[in-house]
Amino acid sequence: MKKPAISVVIPALNEEKYLGKTLASLQKQDFKNFEVIVVDNGSTDNTVQIAKSYGARVFFEPRKGVPFARQAGFEKAKGKIIATTDADTILPRNWLSKIHQTFLKNPRAVAVTGFFDFYDSSIIFRILFFLLSRLYFLATNSFSGTNIAIKKEAFEKIGGFNFDYLVGEDTNICRRLKKIGKVIRNHSLLVKTSGRRFKKKGIIRSFWDYSYFFIWQFFRSDPPPTFSAASDLEKLSFGRSLDYLFLLTALFLFLKIILKINPAVARVAKMEEFFSSPKIHQLLPRLNQF
Repeated sequence: MKKPAISVVIPALNEEKYLGKTLASLQKQDFKNFEVIVVDNGSTDNTVQIAKSYGARVFFEPRKGVPFARQAGFEKAKGKIIATTDADTILPRNWLSKIHQTFLKNPRAVAVTGFFDFYDSSIIFRILFFLLSRLYFLATNSFSGTNIAIKKEAFEKIGGFNFDYLVGEDTNICRRLKKIGKVIRNHSLLVKTSGRRFKKKGIIRSFWDYSYFFIWQFFRSDPPPTFSAASDLEKLSFGRSLDYLFLLTALFLFLKIILKINPAVARVAKMEEFFSSPKIHQLLPRLNQF
């Protein structure tokens, strides 16, 4: 049997309400030479049955955590390119074809990444998230595991995911991949995912959780400690100085955004569907006036 050009790896834990939509969007891809791998991380619902009903290869990973599940799926992948996303993400029809074409046009690339938007949130929430997330990802040079594709050869060369990073393993692996090749951020590679976690915690607290990971990397070289949420401040060793470090980091990001990032954000914004209205487009030029 011919090996697929691309393997799609999806970690899943009790995702019966969302996984079907993800797999259905993969069946509609205009690029057909691919396989789907779902890694069950200990589900107690119908996640496994749903995955099998869509023809996915299903594997079980007993170690709890997204890095372990992704690693297991990557190791089972047959494709030379391994794309990964989340079990609550809906992928555009040209997602895999864009990934494939990006690698073809950039032979030195070892990874291709993109952004994500929400499909189940209000327009105001989505606009706010759009602005904050692009500023965050670009300013901190971070990446999201819901929209990444990696050459298997490069993945194996760097030893796969670092299990010390139970949060931020996506950013960590992309930064390590940059040492052996080019990591391309394709601004037109956009997927739609569920905003359930952000809505539950609140967008500000959610970004604080992600900022924790960046703050730790900025001031320290060792992996961050294990925690259930970044707002578990008692698990940090910064003590009372954490507030000052956070303010310094926020100032650093603000200056970096003003001096460099804003024009890039404006260009990305023009690609978003929900920014297609005339009123929104009138606001976009203001992003470059800071």
